[in-house]
Amino acid sequence: MLSGGREGTFVADITALLGELAHWPAHHGVIARKEPLHPRYVKDASAYEIKQEARPPGSCAASANAA
Repeated sequence: MLSGGREGTFVADITALLGELAHWPAHHGVIARKEPLHPRYVKDASAYEIKQEARPPGSCAASANAA
């Protein structure tokens, strides 16, 4: 996982996690990113989005449900 420029922002290349991609065009991949909600949009965020925002970086729903 690569750290982004803003605090709390993360970027990851998840192409290898997707299984067989033989039908994809050559040299294409999938990048995922997570960043904090912009203050402008916090008031419109759903309860789920706010709950996810409160999670520490690196945690996931699967590990949270296991606890």
